[in-house]
Amino acid sequence: SGKYIKNYLKTGNIELSKSLLMSRYDDYAFWNSDIANTITSITFKLNDYKPTTITQEWDVSMNNGVEKVKAYLSGTNLYIVSKDNKLYAPSNLKNFFKEFSELKSVDLTNLNLDDVTTIERMFYNNTKLTTITFGTQNTSKLVNMSQAFGVCKALTELDLSNMNLSNVENINFSFSWTNKLTTIKLPLLSESKITAHTETFYKTSNQSNNLTIYAKSENVDFINELIQSSTNTITTKNIIEY
Repeated sequence: SGKYIKNYLKTGNIELSKSLLMSRYDDYAFWNSDIANTITSITFKLNDYKPTTITQEWDVSMNNGVEKVKAYLSGTNLYIVSKDNKLYAPSNLKNFFKEFSELKSVDLTNLNLDDVTTIERMFYNNTKLTTITFGTQNTSKLVNMSQAFGVCKALTELDLSNMNLSNVENINFSFSWTNKLTTIKLPLLSESKITAHTETFYKTSNQSNNLTIYAKSENVDFINELIQSSTNTITTKNIIEY
């Protein structure tokens, strides 16, 4: 339809043959509110994988109608599946899983993030989310992480160590209201490129009161500054170089 072609062209990607997942914009998404309010897990799969039990299925390709990428609902588990051995994310992942009220786990291992520039509010207000699994994807184009994990109130551990955050500029409120966070592992950050870092750790660990951050030695002072400049009540803070 014209709506899908219009939003497909917004990505600036004209490779119609790619297994490209459609974006989420304010006027549509590839799920409805019933799905967003009931699913507990999201897994990205390759090579035409199909779960044993399928409750519902539909096309979620950016070039809608070609069925290069399909969604399979199996009970409360959602599988996003490529027909072939690659599954590309759109460049804009803003609000992608925002306010999925029952979501507990997301496995991004098979999702290609080569072109992603923003994950702003990607997991915002996923209050029951406990597990986010990243693979070894290339994220060198990523610029905006503002509020990416904001209000993930059940999250206790977050491992970003395999991500390339060398071009990130915005980390405003990135880990805000992650009340129970006890461990976070960060990759090397390019401090000179980060121009927006307001309240990065706002209210982080204000329930656990214990936060261990694994950071590259070059970033230890910077991480300390981010914590000191954020509103939080962390009583025990450890920064471990690795």
